[in-house]
Amino acid sequence: MIGIALLLLQQSPTPLNSSAYWQQRVAYEIDARLDEPSGVLSGTQRIRYANNSPDTLATFSLHLYLNAFRPGSRWSDVDSAEGRRRFNDLRDPDYAFNHVRNVRIMGRPVQPVYPLAPDSTIVRFVLPRPLPPGDSLTVDMDWDARPSTTPRRQGRQGRRFDFAQWYPKVGVYDRYGWAERPLFPA
Repeated sequence: MIGIALLLLQQSPTPLNSSAYWQQRVAYEIDARLDEPSGVLSGTQRIRYANNSPDTLATFSLHLYLNAFRPGSRWSDVDSAEGRRRFNDLRDPDYAFNHVRNVRIMGRPVQPVYPLAPDSTIVRFVLPRPLPPGDSLTVDMDWDARPSTTPRRQGRQGRRFDFAQWYPKVGVYDRYGWAERPLFPA
């Protein structure tokens, strides 16, 4: 029995070289203010992003998670298919949103692309120039966020505000590329 275990240990692959592991570096600076009567949180945001991957990046992706709690999102479609209509039937001002505007990357204005439209929980931007490995960029933007009146990981009622994932978050970039997946109910 000991001989078999030794043989298996000797034939197992060598551990991954620690220098092959990488992780993107992200830093946020956020200034936000809540307008209580409208329930809207408005902010300005600066993101500093370091490309530690071995890839040259041509795009940049953000998650706008609050957009899951509104009509037309993948989340609300899954809910409806399961007989729950908690978000598909909401009307303004009851549904949630997260809107980005005045987005500048590398100091240049860029236009949002919503690859999963009409779901808008992912927004992608084409970079003004490719971002090679080891380089970094800065993203500046304004945004507005509002939780829905129907609670689910977020919500608002009267003067109570439950914000979760309330600001635009940088998506995960790994060896497979940008993880551009919509937010689904769990």
